[in-house]
Amino acid sequence: MEWEPVRGLRFVDQFEVRAFNVSGSGVLASLFYGARSLANPALPGGDAAAKRVMSSYLSYEEIRNQGEVEYDLGRWVTARGGMRWTSVETKLEEVGSYGLDSERAEYKRNTGIFGVVVKPAKWLHVTADYENNEPAGGLTRTDLYDYDEVKVGWRAGPWRNMSVNGRVSLLGNRNEAPDIDLDSHNRMYSVGFAYETERFNLNLDYTRTNLYSNLIVVLPQTLAQDRSLFEERGHGIGGARGVGLYGGSRVELGYRGIANSGDYPLNFHQPYAGLTVPLKERLAVKTYWHYYGYNEKQGSLQDYRTHLVTFGLAYTR
Repeated sequence: MEWEPVRGLRFVDQFEVRAFNVSGSGVLASLFYGARSLANPALPGGDAAAKRVMSSYLSYEEIRNQGEVEYDLGRWVTARGGMRWTSVETKLEEVGSYGLDSERAEYKRNTGIFGVVVKPAKWLHVTADYENNEPAGGLTRTDLYDYDEVKVGWRAGPWRNMSVNGRVSLLGNRNEAPDIDLDSHNRMYSVGFAYETERFNLNLDYTRTNLYSNLIVVLPQTLAQDRSLFEERGHGIGGARGVGLYGGSRVELGYRGIANSGDYPLNFHQPYAGLTVPLKERLAVKTYWHYYGYNEKQGSLQDYRTHLVTFGLAYTR
């Protein structure tokens, strides 16, 4: 919902509800951890494990409302500020050894939002946003608790048919509860280049990421406390090139790759190519080839390589 009572002043409100309910929510977990198939013949006297799984019930409800005020300060500067209110409630019920067991978790979070948009020229656009929340509860030990987030983005296009853009996102999260002691961050830096004409286009981008998490965990073998440390550094590159040929035909070539190092190193390669050939009466034949190459450097249990070729017929009105 938007309301602009006077020129340069605008009120924006966004309301969102997410809810789902799952019956037999423990089926997936039971199969994953090696329980026998539920399709097998029942054991004498009934299968208590299967009954417990099939009697479980999970509900989740999230309500979010975000209100902001935007004001044009003049001289190509617009400022905004507001608040995001979030309420989450989840409930799990299952039949245990002594009847119905029920677990419930909920939290409410208030997040302050501040931002500014600067447009000193038609070809230059700069944005900066900052979020800070009031510490609240969480559903998991690694949920956002006491965090600060800064985002800066820019786009410059002083040249005809050509533009460059960049984005920086920095998030730090903390939870100083004695049994959690979480310290984590998520950092992302990206830059892109685009050149487009009627018959030719070229897009290039590069992204660097850094994920870090350090918190207290309980070892299931001894029930003793220890620390879980995770860090991942990633590089992502991508490129796409399209060329228009004779008679409206078009060729597309591209590549996207990911190289991660740290505690979970992996490589991912995805080159692709496409060809579009127009036919009569608004019809066109389209064909694409994709290659997927996934490699986990520390182990090969989930490595895969495959080719995908598709053919299609497109009709445009």
